[in-house]
Amino acid sequence: MKRQFDNKLFLENDKISREKVIKYIPEAYPHENKYDFDLRIDHDYFHGIEIERIKLWKNNHYMPFKNETRLFERKLKYTDRILFIQLSNDLKKCCVFTRQAVDTDNYYTTIHGDKSYRINKGAVLMIDTNKLNYQLLDILQYLN
Repeated sequence: MKRQFDNKLFLENDKISREKVIKYIPEAYPHENKYDFDLRIDHDYFHGIEIERIKLWKNNHYMPFKNETRLFERKLKYTDRILFIQLSNDLKKCCVFTRQAVDTDNYYTTIHGDKSYRINKGAVLMIDTNKLNYQLLDILQYLN
């Protein structure tokens, strides 16, 4: 059985994660549809940002999931025009990638029945969160 929506986790993570991204990319703003991607952005290529805070990503790890970035199947619905930003638990580091970086042939099924897909290592930008900025989007569009 797939994991159900957890409102407690949502309340703990959603607002603080959005605020952190907007702090460094002030051109981003909340999406009017709360069931879609998290932030809208007016950019030549990207039109949205999907944010996820990875509670397991602690300071002692370079990247989440034992240095292998993952994306849940439910997020595969987004196009290449949506930028994925995964934040560390302390919000100091982030992984940035696009839909094209997802290896749909390489996944495992979690104990809850959700598919978790591997992100190709060469297609992930891992940076300190304070390095996020709008100009980064201009660079990332050419990696697609």
